Amino acid sequence: MSPEQADHAVELNSEQHLRTLKLGFHALAGISLAAALPASRLPKYRPDEVPDPAEEADPAA
Repeated sequence: MSPEQADHAVELNSEQHLRTLKLGFHALAGISLAAALPASRLPKYRPDEVPDPAEEADPAA
């Protein structure tokens, strides 16, 4: 293999690695988006608005 062929092979390999990495990041972004959509429909509670289950279960109160 000549040095020119080796350089060309390295360049092609680098481009393919970059393309594969970009595809992986896009796939992860799509999965994140798919998970974020149902989570956006959850109730918007603040920490002080959440009722304490222990207070609700106490019959003496």
